[in-house]
Amino acid sequence: MFVPPKGHIFFAMDYSQAELRVLASIAKEETMLEWFRTGKDVHLMSALKKYKCVERYDEIMALLNKEDGSEEYITWKKRRKQAKTINFGIVYEQSAMKLSESLSEPEKGIIVTVEEAQTFLDDFQKDFPRIAKYIEKQHKLVEKQGYVTNLFGRKRRLPNIWSDSYREMLEAQRFSTNAPIQGTASDFALFSSILIWEKVKKGELPPMFQVFTVHDSLVFAIKPEHVHIAKPILDEICANPETKKWWGFELKGVKMKMDFECGSNYRELHKY
Repeated sequence: MFVPPKGHIFFAMDYSQAELRVLASIAKEETMLEWFRTGKDVHLMSALKKYKCVERYDEIMALLNKEDGSEEYITWKKRRKQAKTINFGIVYEQSAMKLSESLSEPEKGIIVTVEEAQTFLDDFQKDFPRIAKYIEKQHKLVEKQGYVTNLFGRKRRLPNIWSDSYREMLEAQRFSTNAPIQGTASDFALFSSILIWEKVKKGELPPMFQVFTVHDSLVFAIKPEHVHIAKPILDEICANPETKKWWGFELKGVKMKMDFECGSNYRELHKY
């Protein structure tokens, strides 16, 4: 699993910000969709929006890529990391208490109170109102029917929505929001792996085989001389798989995006 066969290297494909892309599409959140369409770093854009300086995107992006260790670099690196935590906190519908724990780094002297975390959540809902409406809609849906489905039709049953336990009811509410998002992202990876294997068998891709998956990433063993041939084909398959043909849906307003890595073993994967 961690060392490819002799004469092969590992070629890993990881869906980039898959859950947020799915969420933006399902919720029809135009601001976030526009960020994805124009190739923006959604976490940095969230941080810039929070600090009301979106027009500095190119400048700050160049600063982060430069990694010069300056005070401003450290500041924006922290702000982007914080925005990323908040963004995924929304996907997992974290409470203010849980988010405060995620944002705090006591060993570095960074403490985010529950009140501050709640403010972050409130600000997010103001900035992305359609995502807030999606969450509300999912809560009502699961209370009515006891289950939710993802875009591929996978069903998640949540009978605890009718539990007498308030904690269990809240957990079911959170799953009603998250399961369609995370489940769709996961199924994109699974569906892509099937399409890839079909093309390998037909000779439309170089000889390669899938070794394992990690969440929404796929890892293949391939000969080094075939990497550059396979990459653009894999990119097209995974970014825009034939979901309409086989599953009756397609993402609206956004495509999936892949990050590629390769290396002589799993530890030494490097960006393609």
